[in-house]
Amino acid sequence: MIGVQVDAIERGEDRIAFKETMTRLGIDMPKSEPAYTVEEAEKIAAELGYPVVVRPAYTMGGTGGGLVYNQEELRTVASRGISASRVGQILIEESVLGWEELELEVVRDEKNQMITVCFIENVDAMGVHTGDSYCTAPMLTISLNSRSVSRSIPTPL
Repeated sequence: MIGVQVDAIERGEDRIAFKETMTRLGIDMPKSEPAYTVEEAEKIAAELGYPVVVRPAYTMGGTGGGLVYNQEELRTVASRGISASRVGQILIEESVLGWEELELEVVRDEKNQMITVCFIENVDAMGVHTGDSYCTAPMLTISLNSRSVSRSIPTPL
């Protein structure tokens, strides 16, 4: 763990802590609720409407999660996700399938000075976990006019 604080990993991997952090920072997120059982997941998915994304806590690269379109798929993926999570926690999240995902790779030092290394475009539509997606750097389909970035410095987590 070079250059990473343990609490930052906690906030990134615990789905409840991550959502609370984003809410505190004023960052809009898809609607979601945590679940610890398949039955809880079914209730949440019914409220959100299908498709939904199942995101297990504390797994690398989205292991055990996925996009589900119906209750049968949800039961399978939720069960797998709960088993894969070291804390038995999954997040059931509304899908943003079809949206585009653009990433900025940023390096920040201990003085909070930052540089953008590159812009990355996820070629697959949103809803596919980044670890299962392929990306291009630089962006290929986004116009130069769309690439303007605010000069403000992001708030650290």
